[in-house]
Amino acid sequence: MTKAIVDSLNRIQPGEGSLIIFITQDGRELTQDGSVEDQFQTTSFYEMANQSVDISGVYENIVYKGESYLFLFQKLEKTGAMVCVLIPNILLAGQVAVIKYIAVGMVIIASFLAVLIAMGISLGMNRTIKNMIYNMGLIAQGNMNIRMLPAGNSEFAQLAGQMNGMLESVTG
Repeated sequence: MTKAIVDSLNRIQPGEGSLIIFITQDGRELTQDGSVEDQFQTTSFYEMANQSVDISGVYENIVYKGESYLFLFQKLEKTGAMVCVLIPNILLAGQVAVIKYIAVGMVIIASFLAVLIAMGISLGMNRTIKNMIYNMGLIAQGNMNIRMLPAGNSEFAQLAGQMNGMLESVTG
């Protein structure tokens, strides 16, 4: 029975420096390495978890043996036993830092892409407006054979179509 519990505890991988302790209903403490201890049950956070009506819970910033941990527990209702996990806060802080760097990197990449897309749109609009201004200049000089080339379905294409209609009406 002890081997099965130890094997189950070893399948839990909360990270380096974490402690996983199985506490039986009669108070025996079994660690991942199979050793039996009797010091965990005397802690205040274990007492809070043991007396809690919740079958699982999380307590933050628990100090155990001079180290700061995140404490998670899960009560096994049928047996009255409890699985307790202590994860070092420093491990969590390191993982949060990695997530922060990834998020910052993604924001930088998204910003760069947004600027590129905006520049592409702006350059396309600029090119279309310059072409229309050039053609209007030719029309103003009397060349009524000029036609605007509508591209796509944008407002510029609609404007080019209307201008072409106006030129057709004038030259009739």
